[in-house]
Amino acid sequence: MGGSFAGLKLKLQRARRQRGALTKAWMAVVPEALRDKAAVADVRAGFVTIVVPDEGTRYRMDRFLRSGGELDLKRACGTSVRRFRIKVGRLDALSS
Repeated sequence: MGGSFAGLKLKLQRARRQRGALTKAWMAVVPEALRDKAAVADVRAGFVTIVVPDEGTRYRMDRFLRSGGELDLKRACGTSVRRFRIKVGRLDALSS
């Protein structure tokens, strides 16, 4: 159990470092109404996974990204983000 906890802790620390610039860009670019209902779940190899609670929010996030939000986020974070993925899931599971 201790080994899996240590591995999880390292994974979370690495993810936090990778998401630093993206988090700042997220807060600056994404509209508050969407920001409150979505979260960046994973950043891996240039792919950013965004989790939303329902299909309606998924649709609104998709529209935001396609209408220029994706480019704005890429420019604002200054890191190499290749693509955004949107998944429906539980937001409360991300904060645990």
